[in-house]
Amino acid sequence: MSQNEYLIPSRVVYNWDLKCYPVSNKAAAYLQDCPTLLDLKILNPRIYMAVDTMAQLQSLRIQLNLLRAYLFTCREPIIESLQKKVTPRDYLYEHVHQYSISDLYDISNGILAQQLQNVVEFARNHVINCWLCSQKGFICEICNNPKVIYPFDMGTTYRCGACNAVFHAECLNATKPCPKCERKRKRMDLPLLDVGCTDLSLDDAPTFSVNIN
Repeated sequence: MSQNEYLIPSRVVYNWDLKCYPVSNKAAAYLQDCPTLLDLKILNPRIYMAVDTMAQLQSLRIQLNLLRAYLFTCREPIIESLQKKVTPRDYLYEHVHQYSISDLYDISNGILAQQLQNVVEFARNHVINCWLCSQKGFICEICNNPKVIYPFDMGTTYRCGACNAVFHAECLNATKPCPKCERKRKRMDLPLLDVGCTDLSLDDAPTFSVNIN
């Protein structure tokens, strides 16, 4: 048996058991060097509803993923700054549900949530204050308030899952139809303009008489 005790990934994922247990030397070596990423959406998607800590992490991961789209279209130094803050765990902003074994330890002691919060604040401050990134916000077409809103401000905005348009949360939610999607649906429902058939059948084709004299 190993002299140290370890978190058991399956116990964390399925039972939210953050207690460390004695394991064999082989298991200890695996847990220390395991490169496998755990996809919680596949393994246990209900964990986000059952555990407040995971719900908070889920929100931070979504915000970071949305912010990444802004920063990765900005200047190279900004991209590098973001990467340095999470390297070598680039999956933290590339994916929303993946966690490593070492992340489980950082979840239990609160380190991961604090790290993600710091990165989100860094990225958000950049977007708000960057001339280029700040131009990529949205205007809520429900109230037409001229103040720009952003999808990563999840507490005050609602993002349509179909077209990604962003609205104030108080103006639109999942129970109401998205106006942008409604316009698209109506365009698709419009009948094609009947311009008539331009093809002529053989019976309709004109006949010509040819004078060979």
